[in-house]
Amino acid sequence: ANILDVGGSSNILSGNILGLDSLGAVWGSSAVGAVRVYGSNNLIGGGAPADRNIIGNSQQGVYVSGGTGNRISGNFVGVGFTGSVSRANSTGVLVTGGAVQTVIGTNSDGIADGQEGNIVSGNSGMGIYVAGASGTLVSGNIAGLSSAGNQAVANGFWGIGLNNAKDSEIKFNIVSGNNQGGVF
Repeated sequence: ANILDVGGSSNILSGNILGLDSLGAVWGSSAVGAVRVYGSNNLIGGGAPADRNIIGNSQQGVYVSGGTGNRISGNFVGVGFTGSVSRANSTGVLVTGGAVQTVIGTNSDGIADGQEGNIVSGNSGMGIYVAGASGTLVSGNIAGLSSAGNQAVANGFWGIGLNNAKDSEIKFNIVSGNNQGGVF
């Protein structure tokens, strides 16, 4: 089961702790997905630190399985509150199922762009993985390092991976310290 399913459209999920206890420690058994998104135009996180979701201890931290125009911004996925200690998901962010125009990180609209990038580090598999989706923008994220960018908090495989992804764009990310490499 998933911790939280976000179906429907135009929902906002922000400021939550998912898969961890209130102190940021691993809690209970892992879920299939901490957050599963299958609607359209939903926002997971946001452009202010208070909007940040702390997501760990699941098979997929954020799992977008369809829909159009979903955004995943400003979250810590695979790390705890400090952004420097692993709280691993198997895959940090997974976009699949024919999802269209998903934004992972900043949308580069000039509003809070510096706060919209996700920290996707410390996961046991891929940090960000896009497979069978189109028009995905992966921008302004850190994959494989702490939130300060000064120490490795490796993802077990690649920082960012694409497979059967069409018309996707990867730009302005910091990808380093991952066990298999940066971008696949």
